[in-house]
Order: sequence, then C-alpha cells, then structure tokens
Amino acid sequence: MSARSRDLISATLISAGIIGAGEVHMAAGGESTSAFQTYWKDWFDNDRFHNSTNDVFTGYTALTAGQNDVLLVGPGVHNLTSGTLAWNKAETHLVGAGVARGPGQGPTAALKLAGDFTPMISTLSTGTNIFANLLIDHGKAASASTANLVCFQVSSGSTGGVVLRDCWIKSPNDASIAAAEAFRCIVLQGGMLLIERCMVGGRSNEWTAPSGAHPAFIDIDKKGLGLTIVDSQFLVSSTVNTHRFMIFKYSPWGGSYFNIKNTQFINASSGDWEYAIQTSGGADEIGNGNINVVCDANTFFVGVTDISVAANEGLIIFAPAALPSTGTGLLLTGIGQTFDHS
Repeated sequence: MSARSRDLISATLISAGIIGAGEVHMAAGGESTSAFQTYWKDWFDNDRFHNSTNDVFTGYTALTAGQNDVLLVGPGVHNLTSGTLAWNKAETHLVGAGVARGPGQGPTAALKLAGDFTPMISTLSTGTNIFANLLIDHGKAASASTANLVCFQVSSGSTGGVVLRDCWIKSPNDASIAAAEAFRCIVLQGGMLLIERCMVGGRSNEWTAPSGAHPAFIDIDKKGLGLTIVDSQFLVSSTVNTHRFMIFKYSPWGGSYFNIKNTQFINASSGDWEYAIQTSGGADEIGNGNINVVCDANTFFVGVTDISVAANEGLIIFAPAALPSTGTGLLLTGIGQTFDHS
C-alpha cells in the first residue's frame, strides 16, 4: 500500500476504533460508483484491491489473522450470494469506506443478503473483530425462503468478541421471515458484544407472527458472556404482542453482564407488545439470577406493556432518575432501582 493511501484512510480507521492497522485491503465492488473505483485503485497495490462480484469474500481471504488487518468496503451494494460471510480470523476488521450518517440514516457501504442461507454474517474468533460504518441489510423479496432467519451471529470464544459500531442492521422486508419464531437481527452465542451508535430494525412494515412465536431483535445464548449497548436505537412497527426486543436463551454463564446506555427501544405501532425482554421457549424470565440487565436514565422502552414479568423485575435495574418514587420519601441518589410498580 502506498503512503498516500494510508494517509487517506487513517481517519476512517481511527473513527472505527482501529489503532495501528496491519495490511489494509479494499473491496471496491462491481456495484460501487465508477468514480470511487477509478480513484482508489490508484492508491492500492493490485493484490489489495478487490473488484469482483464476491469482492468481500475475496478480500476476507486475503487478510491475515492476528495482525489487525482491515478490509475497507466501498460505497454501494455488495450482494452476499455464495453463502454466509464467515468472519473467523482474530483481529481482522470490516469497515465501510462510504459516508457515515449515524443511527437511522444508513451508511453508504451496504452488505445485502442475496441468497437462501442463514446466518447472513457469522463470527467465530478468539480475538476482537470490528464491524463499522456498514449497512447490513437482510432485505429480500417477498418470495424469499423462510430459511433466512439470522442477520448477524456472534459465536466468539471466551477471549473474543465483536464490536458493531456506526452500523444499521436492518430487519427483513419480507413479512414471512419477520414472522418466523426463529428470526433474529443479532444472535450472541459466545464471547462479548458491543453495539455502539447503531440502528437495529428500522423497517416500517407491520410484522405478523403465528400464535406463540417470539421473533426478536437480539438472542443471547448461554455462552454469551456480555452485551453492552451504547447510544443506539431499536425501531420497529409491530402490533403482534409476542414480539420481543431481547430473548435470553437458557441461563447465561454466571458473571455475565448486560449494560444498556442511552438507548431507545421503540415499537412505533398502535398495539403494545406484552413484554420487551424474556427467555426462549415461552418462559418469561431472565434466568436464575445469573445476570442483571443494567439500564441508565437515558434508556427507555416504547410500545410495550411491561419490561418483563413481575418475578424478574429485580433483575432489570434502572438509574434512579429514570423512575418516579412510589413512596412518600425521595429516591436515594446513586442507588439503582428496579421498575417494580405493583
């Protein structure tokens, strides 16, 4: 890579949280703008500039694990047609090189599901992988197979994790997929996950679900060590009360923590969901007290009847400023409160 190209991309990498990058590759993509391709090709060595139908897969293959390599994704739509994008190399990162617009606006570098497979993107790594400034689009035509049920799956080891930063993870535009009980925008099966300045969901269609089904935005499995959500927004419009924002699948390992800061969970429909958080299998609980969900005063839920069942209200803690006092005295500043309002 030329010195000039390193100068041009340094700000992009720093904003994504990547310090001291190794080799940097570019997935220009056949659907990127011709001006972008022409300009950037001059600054990359031929073996680090990937411009083909499967450029993201080709670029990933060229990365070396463990040295902080980065694949930049050019603006435009990069269709994932050949199967799951399995991002399994430790300390390698995927960063959109297009315009960053913040939550709800949609980055201009887009990865889109264009086949019948699930998950759309998966990770299995002993290190940290950063995905930044990307539009991750699960959108398919109405004829799509209901086999496409998971958008982004994290299966990192006990020393690994994933950062999703400045991304938009779209929910399906196919009602049959969105209604399926197993549908998830994000699945955390192992390791740690940080979601920062992201939009999750955001499609305006009304979701429908069969009786008893629980489609959800996030699924946390028992090996999910921790989830932190910061400065983000979860948005959907669904009148079906069996939808959930988060589902805990079995009991996560003891010592797991789940921290939510300045994040809004919004169901913008005319009908409220029964609960915002539950476990899979229809059991409305978080699980044996092994975890706590801690929310700051700038986190709230809209369009739900309650956060969870009463038996688990003590496991979901809100900052005192988020809750009115139910007694005659004042709340003690600095003491976390549950939302029990019975």
